[in-house]
Amino acid sequence: MVSLAVAADYMTEHTRNMLGFMIVPMTAGVGGILLVSFLRKRLPSFWPVFGLLGWLGLLGYMVFLSAWFLDLPCAYVFTVLRMPSAISVNGVPVAKIIKGKGGHWVTDDYFARLCGDHDNLTAMRLETPSNSTDYYFAYDSRTRVVVPMTPAAAAEFPAFMPSGDELVGVFELNGNTNSTTTWMGGNEIKLPGKWFRASIRGEP
Repeated sequence: MVSLAVAADYMTEHTRNMLGFMIVPMTAGVGGILLVSFLRKRLPSFWPVFGLLGWLGLLGYMVFLSAWFLDLPCAYVFTVLRMPSAISVNGVPVAKIIKGKGGHWVTDDYFARLCGDHDNLTAMRLETPSNSTDYYFAYDSRTRVVVPMTPAAAAEFPAFMPSGDELVGVFELNGNTNSTTTWMGGNEIKLPGKWFRASIRGEP
Protein backbone atom coordinates (compact mmCIF):
# COMPACT_ATOMS: atom_id res chain seq x y z
CA MET A 1 0.00 0.00 0.00
CA VAL A 2 1.37 3.41 -0.98
CA SER A 3 2.02 5.62 2.03
CA LEU A 4 0.61 9.14 2.32
CA ALA A 5 4.13 10.58 2.08
CA VAL A 6 4.75 8.81 -1.24
CA ALA A 7 1.34 9.85 -2.52
CA ALA A 8 2.13 13.45 -1.62
CA ASP A 9 5.39 13.22 -3.58
CA TYR A 10 3.46 12.31 -6.73
CA MET A 11 0.77 14.93 -6.22
CA THR A 12 0.68 17.43 -9.08
CA GLU A 13 1.06 21.16 -8.48
CA HIS A 14 -2.47 21.56 -9.81
CA THR A 15 -3.79 19.27 -7.04
CA ARG A 16 -1.61 20.89 -4.36
CA ASN A 17 -2.93 24.34 -5.20
CA MET A 18 -6.53 23.12 -5.41
CA LEU A 19 -6.26 21.56 -1.94
CA GLY A 20 -4.66 24.74 -0.63
CA PHE A 21 -7.62 26.81 -1.84
CA MET A 22 -9.97 24.39 -0.07
CA ILE A 23 -8.05 23.88 3.17
CA VAL A 24 -7.37 27.56 3.92
CA PRO A 25 -11.05 28.63 4.21
CA MET A 26 -11.89 25.41 6.06
CA THR A 27 -9.08 26.06 8.55
CA ALA A 28 -10.27 29.63 9.00
CA GLY A 29 -13.76 28.27 9.58
CA VAL A 30 -12.51 25.87 12.26
CA GLY A 31 -10.71 28.76 13.96
CA GLY A 32 -13.84 30.88 13.89
CA ILE A 33 -15.97 28.03 15.27
CA LEU A 34 -13.52 27.40 18.12
CA LEU A 35 -13.45 31.10 18.96
CA VAL A 36 -17.24 31.38 19.03
CA SER A 37 -17.48 28.20 21.11
CA PHE A 38 -14.94 29.59 23.58
CA LEU A 39 -16.79 32.90 23.91
CA ARG A 40 -20.15 31.16 24.33
CA LYS A 41 -18.64 28.44 26.52
CA ARG A 42 -20.67 25.87 24.62
CA LEU A 43 -19.73 23.16 22.14
CA PRO A 44 -21.22 23.61 18.65
CA SER A 45 -23.53 21.05 17.06
CA PHE A 46 -21.77 18.58 14.78
CA TRP A 47 -23.92 18.69 11.65
CA PRO A 48 -24.09 22.50 11.25
CA VAL A 49 -20.31 22.65 11.67
CA PHE A 50 -19.82 19.81 9.19
CA GLY A 51 -22.08 21.56 6.68
CA LEU A 52 -20.28 24.90 7.13
CA LEU A 53 -16.88 23.32 6.52
CA GLY A 54 -18.23 21.55 3.45
CA TRP A 55 -19.52 24.81 2.00
CA LEU A 56 -16.23 26.59 2.77
CA GLY A 57 -14.29 23.82 1.03
CA LEU A 58 -16.62 24.02 -1.97
CA LEU A 59 -16.22 27.81 -2.06
CA GLY A 60 -12.43 27.47 -2.08
CA TYR A 61 -12.65 24.91 -4.87
CA MET A 62 -14.86 27.19 -6.96
CA VAL A 63 -12.48 30.13 -6.46
CA PHE A 64 -9.55 27.95 -7.57
CA LEU A 65 -11.48 26.58 -10.55
CA SER A 66 -12.37 30.11 -11.66
CA ALA A 67 -8.75 31.30 -11.32
CA TRP A 68 -7.46 28.25 -13.22
CA PHE A 69 -10.10 28.58 -15.96
CA LEU A 70 -9.31 32.30 -16.42
CA ASP A 71 -5.56 31.51 -16.43
CA LEU A 72 -4.89 33.79 -13.45
CA PRO A 73 -1.45 33.51 -11.75
CA CYS A 74 -3.14 33.27 -8.34
CA ALA A 75 -4.10 29.67 -9.22
CA TYR A 76 -0.45 28.81 -8.44
CA VAL A 77 -0.22 30.91 -5.28
CA PHE A 78 0.74 27.97 -3.04
CA THR A 79 3.52 26.94 -5.43
CA VAL A 80 4.87 30.49 -5.33
CA LEU A 81 4.70 30.55 -1.53
CA ARG A 82 6.92 27.44 -1.39
CA MET A 83 9.66 28.94 -3.55
CA PRO A 84 11.60 30.80 -0.80
CA SER A 85 11.95 27.52 1.12
CA ALA A 86 13.01 25.57 -1.98
CA ILE A 87 16.69 24.70 -2.43
CA SER A 88 19.42 24.41 -5.03
CA VAL A 89 20.90 21.02 -5.94
CA ASN A 90 23.53 21.69 -3.26
CA GLY A 91 20.94 22.36 -0.56
CA VAL A 92 21.29 26.17 -0.46
CA PRO A 93 17.95 27.93 0.20
CA VAL A 94 16.53 29.81 -2.77
CA ALA A 95 15.93 32.91 -0.64
CA LYS A 96 19.65 33.06 0.17
CA ILE A 97 20.76 32.75 -3.46
CA ILE A 98 18.52 35.51 -4.82
CA LYS A 99 18.92 37.75 -1.76
CA GLY A 100 19.66 41.31 -2.85
CA LYS A 101 18.45 40.67 -6.40
CA GLY A 102 14.87 41.68 -5.64
CA GLY A 103 12.03 40.47 -7.77
CA HIS A 104 9.32 37.89 -7.17
CA TRP A 105 8.29 34.46 -8.44
CA VAL A 106 5.36 33.89 -10.76
CA THR A 107 3.90 31.13 -12.91
CA ASP A 108 0.66 30.36 -14.71
CA ASP A 109 -0.77 27.82 -17.12
CA TYR A 110 0.80 29.66 -20.04
CA PHE A 111 4.34 28.55 -19.17
CA ALA A 112 4.09 26.28 -16.11
CA ARG A 113 4.41 23.18 -18.35
CA LEU A 114 7.49 24.34 -20.26
CA CYS A 115 9.43 21.40 -18.80
CA GLY A 116 7.14 18.97 -20.58
CA ASP A 117 4.34 16.73 -19.37
CA HIS A 118 5.90 15.84 -16.01
CA ASP A 119 3.77 16.15 -12.88
CA ASN A 120 6.69 16.98 -10.59
CA LEU A 121 8.18 19.79 -12.70
CA THR A 122 6.82 23.33 -12.84
CA ALA A 123 8.39 26.21 -14.74
CA MET A 124 8.77 29.39 -12.69
CA ARG A 125 9.78 32.93 -13.66
CA LEU A 126 11.76 35.26 -11.43
CA GLU A 127 10.78 38.81 -12.32
CA THR A 128 13.36 41.42 -11.36
CA PRO A 129 12.65 45.07 -10.49
CA SER A 130 14.22 46.32 -13.73
CA ASN A 131 12.22 43.76 -15.71
CA SER A 132 14.94 43.88 -18.37
CA THR A 133 15.46 40.11 -18.15
CA ASP A 134 13.08 37.38 -17.01
CA TYR A 135 14.87 34.43 -15.46
CA TYR A 136 13.19 31.03 -15.92
CA PHE A 137 13.66 28.10 -13.54
CA ALA A 138 12.28 24.60 -13.07
CA TYR A 139 10.92 23.56 -9.67
CA ASP A 140 10.82 19.87 -8.73
CA SER A 141 8.00 19.42 -6.20
CA ARG A 142 9.32 16.02 -5.04
CA THR A 143 12.77 17.23 -4.01
CA ARG A 144 12.01 20.98 -3.71
CA VAL A 145 15.04 21.61 -5.95
CA VAL A 146 15.22 24.60 -8.31
CA VAL A 147 17.40 24.66 -11.44
CA PRO A 148 17.82 27.24 -14.24
CA MET A 149 15.94 26.85 -17.52
CA THR A 150 17.78 29.49 -19.58
CA PRO A 151 21.43 30.42 -20.16
CA ALA A 152 20.66 33.86 -18.70
CA ALA A 153 19.37 32.33 -15.44
CA ALA A 154 22.37 30.00 -15.20
CA ALA A 155 24.78 32.89 -15.77
CA GLU A 156 23.12 35.23 -13.29
CA PHE A 157 22.54 32.55 -10.61
CA PRO A 158 25.31 29.93 -11.04
CA ALA A 159 24.53 28.44 -7.59
CA PHE A 160 21.39 26.88 -9.10
CA MET A 161 23.31 25.00 -11.80
CA PRO A 162 24.21 21.36 -11.00
CA SER A 163 27.97 20.87 -11.21
CA GLY A 164 29.17 18.79 -14.15
CA ASP A 165 25.88 19.31 -15.99
CA GLU A 166 24.93 21.39 -19.01
CA LEU A 167 21.75 22.93 -20.37
CA VAL A 168 19.96 20.95 -23.08
CA GLY A 169 16.85 21.98 -25.02
CA VAL A 170 13.59 20.72 -23.50
CA PHE A 171 12.37 19.38 -26.85
CA GLU A 172 15.47 17.23 -27.15
CA LEU A 173 15.19 16.03 -23.55
CA ASN A 174 11.56 15.05 -24.06
CA GLY A 175 12.36 13.10 -27.23
CA ASN A 176 10.62 15.47 -29.63
CA THR A 177 12.07 14.93 -33.10
CA ASN A 178 10.02 17.62 -34.85
CA SER A 179 11.80 20.55 -33.21
CA THR A 180 14.97 21.15 -31.23
CA THR A 181 14.27 24.47 -29.53
CA THR A 182 11.48 26.32 -27.76
CA TRP A 183 11.43 29.96 -26.79
CA MET A 184 9.72 32.11 -24.19
CA GLY A 185 10.14 35.73 -25.19
CA GLY A 186 13.85 36.08 -25.93
CA ASN A 187 14.81 33.07 -23.82
CA GLU A 188 15.68 29.67 -25.25
CA ILE A 189 14.19 27.15 -22.82
CA LYS A 190 16.56 24.43 -21.65
CA LEU A 191 17.18 22.22 -18.60
CA PRO A 192 20.25 20.63 -17.04
CA GLY A 193 20.30 17.31 -18.93
CA LYS A 194 21.58 14.92 -16.25
CA TRP A 195 19.40 16.51 -13.57
CA PHE A 196 16.29 16.31 -15.77
CA ARG A 197 16.74 12.61 -16.53
CA ALA A 198 17.20 11.85 -12.83
CA SER A 199 14.20 13.95 -11.78
CA ILE A 200 11.73 12.15 -14.07
CA ARG A 201 13.10 8.65 -13.45
CA GLY A 202 10.58 7.91 -10.70
CA GLU A 203 7.54 8.96 -12.71
CA PRO A 204 4.57 6.61 -12.41
